[in-house]
Amino acid sequence: MNRLSILSFLVVLGGISALLAATAQSQFGAPKAFVNLQPTTPGTSQSGHANVSGTVRASQFVGGGAGLTNVNASQLAGLSASAFGQLSSSNLWTGANTFSNTGNIFSGNGTGLAGVNADLLDGLNSTAFLQAVPNPLTISGTSSSHIVRGTNSATTNGASGVSGYATGLTGTTYAVYGQNASSTGLGVFGYATSATGNAYGGQFLSDSATGRGVFGWAANASSANYGVYGLSAGLAGRGVYGQASNTSGSGFGGQFETEGTSGYGVAGFANAATGNTYAGFFSNASAAGTGVYGYTIGVYGMRGISTKQTGEAYGGHFRSSSTSGTGVFGENTSTTGFNFGGFFESPSSGGVGAYGRATSGVGGNYGVVGETYGSSGIGVGGYALSDSGSAWGGDFWTKSPNGTGVVGYASSTTGNNFGGQFLSDSSTGVGVSATGKASGVEGKSGAIGGRGVFGEATNTSGSGYGGRFESAGDTGRGVYAVATSTGAADVPYGVRGQASSATFGYGLYAVGDSGASGVKSFRIDHPFDPENKYLLHYSSESPFPQNFYNGNAVTDAQGKAWVDLPNYFEEINTNFKYILTVVDDGETATFVQAKIGRKIKNNRFLIMTSAPNVEVSWEVKADRNDNRIKANRPTDEREKHVSERGKFEHPEYYGLPKERGMDYQPATNRKAMPKKGRQLER
Repeated sequence: MNRLSILSFLVVLGGISALLAATAQSQFGAPKAFVNLQPTTPGTSQSGHANVSGTVRASQFVGGGAGLTNVNASQLAGLSASAFGQLSSSNLWTGANTFSNTGNIFSGNGTGLAGVNADLLDGLNSTAFLQAVPNPLTISGTSSSHIVRGTNSATTNGASGVSGYATGLTGTTYAVYGQNASSTGLGVFGYATSATGNAYGGQFLSDSATGRGVFGWAANASSANYGVYGLSAGLAGRGVYGQASNTSGSGFGGQFETEGTSGYGVAGFANAATGNTYAGFFSNASAAGTGVYGYTIGVYGMRGISTKQTGEAYGGHFRSSSTSGTGVFGENTSTTGFNFGGFFESPSSGGVGAYGRATSGVGGNYGVVGETYGSSGIGVGGYALSDSGSAWGGDFWTKSPNGTGVVGYASSTTGNNFGGQFLSDSSTGVGVSATGKASGVEGKSGAIGGRGVFGEATNTSGSGYGGRFESAGDTGRGVYAVATSTGAADVPYGVRGQASSATFGYGLYAVGDSGASGVKSFRIDHPFDPENKYLLHYSSESPFPQNFYNGNAVTDAQGKAWVDLPNYFEEINTNFKYILTVVDDGETATFVQAKIGRKIKNNRFLIMTSAPNVEVSWEVKADRNDNRIKANRPTDEREKHVSERGKFEHPEYYGLPKERGMDYQPATNRKAMPKKGRQLER
């Protein structure tokens, strides 16, 4: 067919279509019963229902398909209707729907689930699972062993057998809350069955800046219960172990507090009756660390108590293995007040408040060392606060045959310092009281002009003693002083006394007899060379104590002169002896006689001369007859005491060795006191 024929056919066909349309319109009134062919794409939207029994071909159908029924399964990839989920008008799945794709995601809390088939729960029935209701989470159920038991077999870090999370940001929430009503039960029990490794029966963590990794609370206020109780059966185990792993800051491995008025922040008990046990053991590896540090704003920074009634029990035992370490270190940082770096006390009648022991048998160690940096501080202070009895502020002793009970050392080479100073405020007290079989007090000084022993009574009134020494022995010496130097260039003194008062004082005064094995003299600066020489005058001796009186008298025109003696003369003297000498200054050839005209009577006597107006020098000597002499009349010969026989005052004058001397003292073999104080300087 040519092109013209085709065109003619289309025109005819179009006319037929128009005729049919016009006929349908005239018969049915509207074109709804027919499908109108559209000359162009997409065409005009048409309404109404098309019931086509034949084949309909189109490029697109638009619509929801809500009215589709009896859809041929062959048109759905060969699947039947049962292969698709059936969704009701309320969005509920009905029918048997199977979801096999593992990528399916289901959201919701499952509150609408009911009648769950046990086969879907690995064969477990509903009684095998926790039954919980919210606010608070309460776990119910019965079990002979565990209500909750979590088992973790994972080998990776961070896995948990049981995990609890409390997401509430306020209030007292619990991630895990365990409760047990049994008298011996456990609210929470953690058990690490591994016999090796760093396993934990329980581990608790807190990320809060002020949180608690573990918080234990025993709410009963009337019993000796435990907020936290740890138990270890290991030979070197820890009942409770706390560790602060932060390498900086002031973290605590453990912190314990008490609110009780007589409570203990930490109480340690070693209950074994034998063995080298410790109620508390603290160790510090830092070179500048502290094994135990106690801090308080009250009375006790740290307090140790031993209730054992007998034996060598310790309220506290502290040890340091460092060559320069400190077993116990107490520090009070307050710069004011009468505070204590350490305070020790004992209520026992024979107890010791503080006891220091240096157990090394060699070396210059110390039982107790006290230091002070104060300008008027005290290195060691001892106080006996009892108002009665013979209490001691300090008690020191040594068992060594060459030891020293107390050593005081002033290391400064200048100033008015003291190696030791002892004071007594009592009007009859004693600054120093020393008792010794050989020496009660021994003092040494290595300085030129130093003092081996220095005593000073600073009271400006009363009968104070710069030093007082006594001896109760039959042959004892209250004071025995020896100047051992024999150098000719020196002038040593066994005893030197000085009184600043020229009128009433005594440089040396003896209550009772005084004696000397040598000569007695007075010594003054030589009047002609006082800077380089002394002038000595010596005393006269007599086999019996005597007094003498002398003077000058001039007779009158009758050749008489009365001499008046002191009014106490006859009271203290007897057996009078007279010496008269005529004095003539004119070199005359006439000799004058003088005599005693009247003996002493009423404390006066008469001198008579053969010529008038004659000067006479007179002297009267008399034996002492005071009460002292009457009570104990001295003799010029005396037997030596038994302990003195065979000994000499000066054995060298008899050609004998010094060991035969009366008061010979063998050398003490004591070396100069070591300057230990320098070892303490830090």
